[in-house]
Order: sequence, then C-alpha cells, then structure tokens
Amino acid sequence: MGESSSDSGVVYESLIKLASEDADMPDGLMLAEAYLFRMMQSLYADFRKGNITADQGKRQKMQIITAYQNATSSQRMWDDVRRRKMEGETFVNEYRKNPTIENADKAIDILYSDVRRKTR
Repeated sequence: MGESSSDSGVVYESLIKLASEDADMPDGLMLAEAYLFRMMQSLYADFRKGNITADQGKRQKMQIITAYQNATSSQRMWDDVRRRKMEGETFVNEYRKNPTIENADKAIDILYSDVRRKTR
C-alpha cells in the first residue's frame, strides 16, 4: 500500500474505510499512512463509545486528513531531495574521474535543477 502513496486520495479513502471497520493495519504503509490509519481508527472508536459527537468527529477527521496530506507532501519533497542527491553523487563521481565542464554541468543540473552556466 505504501507504493500507492502518489495517489494519496485513493490511499487515504481506503485506509479510512479499513479504520472505520476496525480492521488490522495493512502491511507496508508509509509513516503518514500508518499515522492516518491509527488516528482514524481511534477517532471511530471514540465515536462508537460515545466519547465524541458526530460534529466533533467530522472536525477531527478533517484535521487528521489535513495532517496526512501535509505529511505526504513533505515525504514526497524529501524523497525528491534524496533522489537528487543520489543521482548527483553519481555525476559528481564522474566529474572527479573526468573533470570536464559537461560532467560538472550534469552534476549541477541534477543537484540544483535547471541552473545553467553563464555562457558568453
């Protein structure tokens, strides 16, 4: 399920449904997905026990979903940073072996995205 996090709407809807049914947490969730599942499971349990009203539940559900969306956005950003760093290291190592302007440009392009060397 963690691999599907790029389509977060489908993921969170299916996780919310499972949580509402008090199902077991699926394997392979990303941190944000596990958080969403546990928080929603707790929210539904509180509602079933009468600890919160339907209006309180709706407000809390929106807060949980917003936190989930923020967390998945942050995760995507960090995944992109990590990918760029790993790809950049490949080109930096190539530059170390063969220090040409072209190899330096490749490393800079991957690490910093669309930064072009000034040409005269």
